[in-house]
Amino acid sequence: MRCLKSAFFLFFSLFASWKATLLAQHTFSIVAVDPSTGEVGGAGATCLSLDREGYQALIISHVQPGVGAVHTQSYWNALNQYNGAIKLEERLSAQDLILWLTENDAEQNPSIRQYGAAVLSPQGDPSAAGYTGSNCLNAKKHVSGLNYSIQGNILLGGYVVDSMEARFLRSTGSLADRLMEAMRGALIPGADSRCLREGLSSRSSFIRVARPQDTLTGPSLDISVGSVRPGLDPIDSLLTRYQEWKKLTAAEPPPAGEEKSLQVQIRDGFLTISGGIAENPDQLTLSSLNGFQYPLVETSAGSRLYTLPDQLIHGVYILSVRSGSHIRSQKIVLGRSH
Repeated sequence: MRCLKSAFFLFFSLFASWKATLLAQHTFSIVAVDPSTGEVGGAGATCLSLDREGYQALIISHVQPGVGAVHTQSYWNALNQYNGAIKLEERLSAQDLILWLTENDAEQNPSIRQYGAAVLSPQGDPSAAGYTGSNCLNAKKHVSGLNYSIQGNILLGGYVVDSMEARFLRSTGSLADRLMEAMRGALIPGADSRCLREGLSSRSSFIRVARPQDTLTGPSLDISVGSVRPGLDPIDSLLTRYQEWKKLTAAEPPPAGEEKSLQVQIRDGFLTISGGIAENPDQLTLSSLNGFQYPLVETSAGSRLYTLPDQLIHGVYILSVRSGSHIRSQKIVLGRSH
């Protein structure tokens, strides 16, 4: 609980000046869980972006590793989202979580809200539910299954949600693959009707998946497209970055006996690597989860000490080590000072 409260402290500070309410945020999204792997996650998009309005699709999402995901959208309210995260941590079922949110709305007006929740019980059983208030902007719709909920408002038509559901149900592979397929189902000009005149589905998008061992602040998959150049659809950008993420995390395994022998240390702007294929690497590359790559340069031959680029910010990165035909990739976290 202390970790969750800390994570939301900055969150409230950022949005206090907006009086906790953003007009008609958000548009369409999906939350889902996979009881076979314990993975939980969500994805979504909206016709709002960082470069114009100053906020993006990701604002609606809360993902709790090993527990579930909840999205709070349509006249988004920071307190409602915080409460949704608290109730998710309390392991309420998806149905009970949404019922609690509607009965305890921060502004006593649940008729303008839209919610989606997917949860794993302590025993690993899935539940999912959606809610659409009667005064959400049209077109509006939600659909729910055993382990997923898809919801949208300000849509060109309810068929946007239907298309997302159809792609999700037909898809195979990991939970992340299926969430991405659902988003491709909304790759329709005007999916968010406000973006119809631009010929786009939306202007920002995201996809997030947490594995049971992940921390609250570091999901295994966390890609956000906050803004795009004119004419580029953020779902296309999301797919490109997702495919790059898959390449980085599905690299060829190292020779037998070296799977767990890679040690990485980060200190004072330098990265030190040892063990396994790192003993004689041909190339080291650091990649952000949104697709940017930074080749690392050794300070001196054989030192295995590499300078980190100055432009790196704190967050999760994928370190790829290549030696001959073998590649070893490992997730690392850079702190505020490295």
